[in-house]
Amino acid sequence: MRLGSDADAARFFGAYSEVLESKYDTRINLMRRPNFFSFDTPEDGVFLRCVGTDCFVLEGGTRVVFDHLTLEMGWPGGRSCP
Repeated sequence: MRLGSDADAARFFGAYSEVLESKYDTRINLMRRPNFFSFDTPEDGVFLRCVGTDCFVLEGGTRVVFDHLTLEMGWPGGRSCP
């Protein structure tokens, strides 16, 4: 998702991370950073990351898949992201 500004992306990140927390009652391995949020559910992982004005959400995937997709998008990080 591409938002209008970095501030819009930051607001989206904060609000959507709360939505994800309320959507999944059972979660472990919670990780929260300024632009990265993830946790595991009994089924799979949930990931949210914003870079500049772009935000990406993956629900029901693994960290390996998430890293691969963000690298394919040209985002820095991969496993070096939190």
